[in-house]
Amino acid sequence: MDSLREALNEIRQEVNRMMTENDKLTRNNDELEVQANRVKDMESSLNGILSSQGKNVTAFVSLVKENRVILDEMKQALKAQVSQDLLQLIFAADRDEDFVIDPEEVRGLLFRLRAFDGLDVNEDKFRFLLEKKGNSIDAVVGLVKDLMDDEPNDDTVFTVNTKQLSRGSFRV
Repeated sequence: MDSLREALNEIRQEVNRMMTENDKLTRNNDELEVQANRVKDMESSLNGILSSQGKNVTAFVSLVKENRVILDEMKQALKAQVSQDLLQLIFAADRDEDFVIDPEEVRGLLFRLRAFDGLDVNEDKFRFLLEKKGNSIDAVVGLVKDLMDDEPNDDTVFTVNTKQLSRGSFRV
C-alpha cells in the first residue's frame, strides 16, 4: 500500500510541476501575443506611411538591404584607400630604401602617421610589433593589412575614425 501511495504522490508532484510549467508557458504565450500585436501595429503604421508615399514594406525592406550592401562596399573602398595611403607613407619613410624601417626612420614614420587625418596610432604597440618583426617594411605592411579585416586582433595598431574622412568609424 505504501508503494502505491508513493507512486500516487510522485504522480501528483509531476502533475503539479506540469501545471506550473503550463502556467509559465501560458504567460509566455500571452506575452508573445502582445509582442506580435505590437509588431503588427508597427507594420500597419509603416505600411500607412509608405503607402502615403507610394511604397510598400517589401520595397522599403529591399531598399534598406540594398543600402546596407552599398554602405559595406563604400566601407571596403574607404579601407582600401586608407591602406593605399598608409603604404605610400611607409615606403616614403624608408629613406635609404633598404626595406627596413631604421630607428630614425620610425620617428619620421610615426610623425607622418600622426599627421594622417582620421588615423590614431597606438605608438607603443607599433614600436613593439615593428621591433619584434625585425623593423622590416613587411612588418608594417602586415599591420596595414589588418585594415581589411573586420575582426580586431592582438596586432591591431591603427584606428581609423572615418568621421574625419566621411561618416562612421572602423579600426585598422
